[in-house]
Amino acid sequence: MSIGLAVADSTTLERFDDVSALLAIVEQHPEWGRATLLLAITYFREERFELARPLFARAIELDPEELSGRLFLGWSLFYLGDLGAAEGAIDSFLERSPEYAEGLYAKGLVRLERDDVARSIVEQRVN
Repeated sequence: MSIGLAVADSTTLERFDDVSALLAIVEQHPEWGRATLLLAITYFREERFELARPLFARAIELDPEELSGRLFLGWSLFYLGDLGAAEGAIDSFLERSPEYAEGLYAKGLVRLERDDVARSIVEQRVN
């Protein structure tokens, strides 16, 4: 059965009005990384970060080259208050996409929240 999970964009997400339908797909096919990522993004958009976090981790495990999941994982951890883990996930994203503005912004917010702004500014100037 092909369900068109090639990309995780807003068009794809609109196909799943019912989270339970997507959850059923992920439960039936836990090896489908894109479906897992879509479910994680759905929970993230609902601000259900505690449900999104393990799904992002699973999506990354299924597809180690997955970039967006790494950044979303970082944001989820940030909103859950786990700043150390958030920074680690964001760093993992930035290692693969160092110039992506949202990743740099996320890292800056983590540093700001950790009251580590001076170090962040110095590192950005050096890099």
